[in-house]
Amino acid sequence: MSKQIFAHELAEIVTGLLIKPELLGELDSADRHADFLGAIAGVVADFCGGEVSMVEASRSADPIKSTVYLRVNDSLPAVCRNVWSNHDLTGWEKEEAESQASGEELEPMSRAEAKATRKALQKLLTQAAKSFSA
Repeated sequence: MSKQIFAHELAEIVTGLLIKPELLGELDSADRHADFLGAIAGVVADFCGGEVSMVEASRSADPIKSTVYLRVNDSLPAVCRNVWSNHDLTGWEKEEAESQASGEELEPMSRAEAKATRKALQKLLTQAAKSFSA
């Protein structure tokens, strides 16, 4: 028989592995955590655009300080408006300016808009946990 995992449950697992992997007894080194972080970012990039250019493992004892670096690629729906847009708002300034100059781009995401979107995403995790907890 197969085990069933629903989307909200997978979100819990992935969140746990990214934020507090020791809670699940997994990813017990900074390198292992960085590999997982890069793989998850790669899945998001494969489906939503962008490209993982590098993953830097945490230099501290805290593996959640690992960092993913991304670059623009042709699979992004828009440079200024995509799944990565709510984070590091200045990371792709040059690419955004070039895209806007060519007339193919929307306005960049404002800090207030990014904050509101991130708050809504964080609320989704909380609501899912409350709605589906046993």
